Amino acid sequence: MEVEYLINMLAVVVAVVSMTIAGGITYLMVDLFSRLRDKLQHTSKMSRLPRSVSKPLRQARQYGQLITKTAEECPPGPVQSHLRSLTVKHVDESLESLGQLEEALIKLYSHRNIKRELSKTYNEIEQVSRELMVAKDTQAKLLRRLLKSKREYLVTLEEMQDFQEHAELEIRKIASDLTRAHAEMLLVITKGDFSSSRLNRLDENIQEHLSSLRDIIHVMDELGYSRMAAS
Repeated sequence: MEVEYLINMLAVVVAVVSMTIAGGITYLMVDLFSRLRDKLQHTSKMSRLPRSVSKPLRQARQYGQLITKTAEECPPGPVQSHLRSLTVKHVDESLESLGQLEEALIKLYSHRNIKRELSKTYNEIEQVSRELMVAKDTQAKLLRRLLKSKREYLVTLEEMQDFQEHAELEIRKIASDLTRAHAEMLLVITKGDFSSSRLNRLDENIQEHLSSLRDIIHVMDELGYSRMAAS
């Protein structure tokens, strides 16, 4: 609600300025509003994620940008060539996959409270089991069907919880690796000692986590998590 209010207020300011200032200044104000609106909307989405997820996501993006900037500012030579052709490419791909994973998690957290649903389902299974102990004939048959359905739903919830935990852990790993990769880059550039083996290890580490991210996204699609999250 606060984000929507700020966006509306910014729109009013831009409208007023547009009526009083012409030319390039108006264009700059409209561009500024557009940037602020996009930033606020993204912040609103991020607020749906727990801090344990949103913090490493911000960290990963921050150091991904720093890696790109450092590669661009690196003096021409073998180090710059390696960073631009390999490291930055892998970092960009990792950030793109992180964005896809972030969207899926936002949908899940927005529509499902897995821990609460797990607790509720456990209690319902216990209740149905107690009722089944004293039920007879038709009622017992119906309760057995209900119990089977509840247990199948429980398995689905547990799979969703495992997916969330795995995805969150992978995000934290990527954030840590990008932080270390940037530090290693600065060390190589500062010392002026090109070590292809050191940079290759960095690239391999980033690629390894990139592969893990893609596997998570693939499994998510195969099991219908994205469709489930969107429903």
